[in-house]
Amino acid sequence: MANINCTDGGAEYNDERLGADGFSNNQYIGTWTSNTTKIIKTANWGDYRIPNSNDLDVGAGEFMPNVKYLKFGWQNYFEAYAKDNKTALAEENKKWWIKK
Repeated sequence: MANINCTDGGAEYNDERLGADGFSNNQYIGTWTSNTTKIIKTANWGDYRIPNSNDLDVGAGEFMPNVKYLKFGWQNYFEAYAKDNKTALAEENKKWWIKK
């Protein structure tokens, strides 16, 4: 569990209630604009829950993608967390942002 306060910037990350139904943190609701085409798309994200995700999130106590969206990039996540697939979980836990 982490309770991180940044007094100089005013940011706070608190996951003390991580196990509680409906827990969410670091939520964002907004838009993304392509630099090349200027097309604007909805961009929502958050820790443990995605705000305004409509029927994408069908989980009761935690995020779980609706099976109709698995083909859009949620299949591995579903296999890792709904099916407890160890290979899929290892893929979900990869630090893809770190170059080797």
